[in-house]
Amino acid sequence: PSAVLGLVLARLGRLDEGLTLLETAVRLSEELGINAYLALWTAHLGEGLLVAGHLERAHTVAQRALDLARTHQEAGHEAWAQWLLGEIAVERSAEDAATAEGHYRGALTLGEELALRPLVARVHLGLARLARRRGDGAAAETALTRATTDFCEMDMRFWAQEACAELGALGNLLVVAREQQGLYDYLSQVSAKSDRLLVILDRRQGDRRRQASPDSPERRRRDRRANTRTEDLAQRGFVVISDPPGTADRPEEPPGG
Repeated sequence: PSAVLGLVLARLGRLDEGLTLLETAVRLSEELGINAYLALWTAHLGEGLLVAGHLERAHTVAQRALDLARTHQEAGHEAWAQWLLGEIAVERSAEDAATAEGHYRGALTLGEELALRPLVARVHLGLARLARRRGDGAAAETALTRATTDFCEMDMRFWAQEACAELGALGNLLVVAREQQGLYDYLSQVSAKSDRLLVILDRRQGDRRRQASPDSPERRRRDRRANTRTEDLAQRGFVVISDPPGTADRPEEPPGG
């Protein structure tokens, strides 16, 4: 309980209390010789140190968690340690991108094998951040779609908010497919405090045509982009785009609203 509560407090910003409990959990497990879950409690400590900004120590502790998990053959805890090492590598330096992706991929492989859906969703969020920093917006959006959808379906509100913040770094307008009313309602709630991301429900009833010469290169390029985004919307359930300030439609009132 000390490890779990300590991580929650750290995530809430109560770092002194959280880190004290996390340190206590690891110390007591080691003193009592209890190896079961020691790798996970150690990973929790590393995550708390990451939240606190102590990157070098967080890396040392996370590597210790990975070693413990492998020694005790705890594949699930190994996956969490791999994810944490990926998160730390992302924060340490842009030069650690390859290292970060390697850890994320290792965590993803184990997470999918063991059906650790919350972990898999966090890995996709991490891969999205990594892709955005590399300038690959398409890969970032693909990974974010998986992460955001999973967080919403599992009602992991804290992490759904984190995903929305990352979506806001890609664009200021999140368009949800008309038939995804439940997803629209949820995303509207978790992004309510964001000043960077506006969530709207797709209200198009037909093909909208703008004024342009039918055979102009500009028109053809715009139509191709529009068709691609329409396909993405149908497949993914939502897309994120950038609109000039003031041009986005306001969200549609939900039925009965």
